[in-house]
Parts: sequence; structure tokens; C-alpha cells
Amino acid sequence: MRVEPISVSKARLLKFIPTKTFLAQQRLEISFLFENIGEEPFPGCVFSWHISWPNGQSVYASCDVPALQKNEKYSSEPYLTDALSEGFGLIFITNLPKVTNGFVMFQIRNREYRRQGDLEESIGHVLAKRSQEFYTFYGLIISAIGLLITALDKIIVLLRWLLRLN
Repeated sequence: MRVEPISVSKARLLKFIPTKTFLAQQRLEISFLFENIGEEPFPGCVFSWHISWPNGQSVYASCDVPALQKNEKYSSEPYLTDALSEGFGLIFITNLPKVTNGFVMFQIRNREYRRQGDLEESIGHVLAKRSQEFYTFYGLIISAIGLLITALDKIIVLLRWLLRLN
């Protein structure tokens, strides 16, 4: 079983302009893509996961993974949550599922896991920025454009003056 986390920003600038950048204290969606890469059918399971934020807060959730035939894919329903802090929100598997006929091998970021229990390493991340960082960046760009327009105006005035001297 191959597992791939998929995160999508639902953040909005100035409350109405959508952005692909993850912003702290704003909405995001997490879903997972499951693909049965084994030779046998996958019987299905409950897949538990959580996002751990730098401020110590976590979001816990789970999703049902249906039975999958060989090479069949399943995308979980998106889970809507907030980016609880700025920085990296690390996505962990809370419990590697055990199915009725034994352990299932999971492949996450090209690494294989055959044990049951919590997975100590992150399987993905979400980088949330502060809104102020985002607004400061765009303020800098607008200021640079204004400076460029002012400089071009002065250059045009200088060129007109030079052309009159001839």
C-alpha cells in the first residue's frame, strides 16, 4: 500500500482573495492518496493520522480506506482544519493499521514500513506562514514598482532636457 498526503490551502488574503500559500490561523485541506501496490487485494482499514504544529498543538483525524484490488487507487475525503501555528505542520501516521490477515506493508516516500504502531517520522508537512510576512512581501513589491516608475519618470525628464541642448 502506497500512501501519499495531499494538502491544499484554503487561505484567503484580505478575506476574499484565494492563495496557494498556507497561512497560520487559516483553513487548509488534508487528504491522502492510497494505492495498492501489492500483489494481493487490500482488505481495507481505518487510517489514523495527525498534524503536529510547532506551538505544541495537534490535529487528530482518521479516514476509512475501502478494500482495494491490485493497482487500484483511492483518494480519501478532504479533512478541513486550520493551520494552528506558523512554521512546519508535520503529518504523522498515528497508528499503522493492522488488517485481519496480519500486517500490511506501507510505502511512504519510497520507504517501506511493516510494523504496527505509531510512525516516529513525518510522512509530509505543511509550511504555514504568518499573514504579516505575506503582506510585507507584497508591500515590498508594490514599493519597488513605485520606485521604478519614479526613476523612469526622472530618466524621461533628463532625456528631454538633453535632447533640447542639441
